[in-house]
Amino acid sequence: MGMGELYAQTPNDTACTLPAIRLTGKKNTWIMPQAFPAQKLGREDIRESAALTVADPARLFPGTMVKDYGGMGGLKTISVRSLGAHHSAVMYDGLMVSDMQGGQVDLGKLSVTNVESIGLYQAQPPDLLLPARAFASASVLSIQTMGTDHANMPGTRIQTGFRAGSWGFVNPMFAISGKPGKKYVHALQAEYARADGAYPFTAYDQTADKLKRQNSDIQNHRIEYDASVQTGDSGRLRVKLYHYYSNRGLPGSVIFFNPFSRQRLTDNDQFIQSSWRKQIRKTALLVSAKYSQTYKKYIDPDFLNAQGKLENRFREREFYVSGALRKEAAQNLRLSLSSDFFHTRLTRSGAFLGDTANPIRNSSMTHLGLQWLPGRLQVQGGLLGTYISDKIGRGRAAKDIFRVTPTVGLMYRHTDTSAWTFRLFYKTVFRAPTFNDLYYTFVGNASLRPETVQQINAGLAWQGRQNGIWSDLVFSVDIYGNRVTDKIMAVPRQNLFQWSMMNVGRVQVLGIDFAADVRWKPLGSWAVRQRLAYGYQRATDMTQPGSASYKNQLPYTPEHSGSISTSIRHRWLTVSHQALFSSLRYRPGDQVAENRLEGWLIQDVRISMQKVVAKSLHEVFVECSNAFDTEYEIIRFYPMPGRQVRFGYTFTLDTKQSTTNHKP
Repeated sequence: MGMGELYAQTPNDTACTLPAIRLTGKKNTWIMPQAFPAQKLGREDIRESAALTVADPARLFPGTMVKDYGGMGGLKTISVRSLGAHHSAVMYDGLMVSDMQGGQVDLGKLSVTNVESIGLYQAQPPDLLLPARAFASASVLSIQTMGTDHANMPGTRIQTGFRAGSWGFVNPMFAISGKPGKKYVHALQAEYARADGAYPFTAYDQTADKLKRQNSDIQNHRIEYDASVQTGDSGRLRVKLYHYYSNRGLPGSVIFFNPFSRQRLTDNDQFIQSSWRKQIRKTALLVSAKYSQTYKKYIDPDFLNAQGKLENRFREREFYVSGALRKEAAQNLRLSLSSDFFHTRLTRSGAFLGDTANPIRNSSMTHLGLQWLPGRLQVQGGLLGTYISDKIGRGRAAKDIFRVTPTVGLMYRHTDTSAWTFRLFYKTVFRAPTFNDLYYTFVGNASLRPETVQQINAGLAWQGRQNGIWSDLVFSVDIYGNRVTDKIMAVPRQNLFQWSMMNVGRVQVLGIDFAADVRWKPLGSWAVRQRLAYGYQRATDMTQPGSASYKNQLPYTPEHSGSISTSIRHRWLTVSHQALFSSLRYRPGDQVAENRLEGWLIQDVRISMQKVVAKSLHEVFVECSNAFDTEYEIIRFYPMPGRQVRFGYTFTLDTKQSTTNHKP
């Protein structure tokens, strides 16, 4: 893994041929030196982390915090560099996951069973040939599924398996992929999961009794179908169909010595997305389209109103189309143009509801991008123009929004063969108020202004050459500052589905991210790899001098956080361990002892054994999350799960077949 490969960000295709079975994959780099800081976890990294959902491996990136309300069905959102989930976009196989209602994507709904890689990109992804929406956020969490990346498979691949463990957890899965024609590849993947989630925790009162978490059960299933068709010599059309359904309890906060909750949430999500990519000499074209609909049904049978309950149903529909063009304008110059339009409609219904806003939002984005590579210098930047217009059925709609925001990034190598690279970027980004901010919950405010962020980052990376101690070593360190104006903050009220909006005004964030990846020199059949991530964040409220919160750390934001991951391989045996830590935080309110949440350290362990028999690969594994049964909270009065033990088995079969007689 040389420096030139890292600089070009070109993955190497590698194949491992075992007796009677062939496994093909991509070598993923944890740290990718470039103008914009980036880390990436490959499929093996994700599997070794004993992850259940995307929220689990996302915790391993420096500078990230996953807000987790506990329980198997609790809400899980990501905040990067203290900017909140609204500024952290989630991209699924090249197109954004949208949530105009709340603006926060629940990572707990995204399984890792078929995920090929997860990348975190500050400012923007490095590829210019993307929809304009990919350049509209402060950071992007990019999720790439296996989908139809089995183009090199010899025939049909069948995979099945299951996991089971503590608190009634059961998780079977099935996948099949193949090549019915030389130019056609498709894959189908399905899984089911359930758990009662009744994990023990210590009561908050003086008795310190052992209680069990209430209303933390979940049942869900997911089905994905992918197809890829080669069109002409250089074109490729990809199509994905997605379905997800869940019925889960929302575990309430344990207050007034009361651990009980009966709130329920049903999700029913579907989308279909397609993209067509074509290379014409020095010009690349990408056309994408997506239609998605999400349905949420929330009920609180204990809500204190005249009806004796609260019941709401929300249905969000979005149609999205994008076109992108990238051209090699000169030997070291690339230019790009992308334009998106999306139409979003939200309807609300429920018992005892009168007229509601039922907002409609039309949004358009246009991005002009540039990448210039004069020698050892790399310059990348762009301008993004955004226009947003709302219409509502009842009440006053928010004002139209038009903004032009710039991005510029630089990277410099000391010499052509230098192991050192230096980088610098600046970006201005904003996020429009969501439908909930403007029109729903008890505090919707149509006069809210967009929240604006100015980002600046300076960093360096180093790639070590092979020596007698390590076979590969790379690390990066970045110092950054964020300045937020008109910040909109949301904190939960009596439950997780209703929020109170607070306008903090001005926030200043100063921080350091450090990441390292080392593969130690193999000793015989033993191979050891370690990854380290550390983040320091000082995120302070700078709104009103003299106020109680002035220059205080933002709620639920630790100053220190990070992770250490270790993987040990010996022939057919792999043992992996990861430790995650966080310093103390404060919940909203005065920073006194009653509002303090202590720091925590949790550790996960996974042991797996693989064996090839004839044409099949068998894997047996045991996972233990929170191995030392640490009691901790991420959100006050929402106790997190203790030790969970899981075991599982997967079976993979490759069957060779001839495609000579098949037509595309």
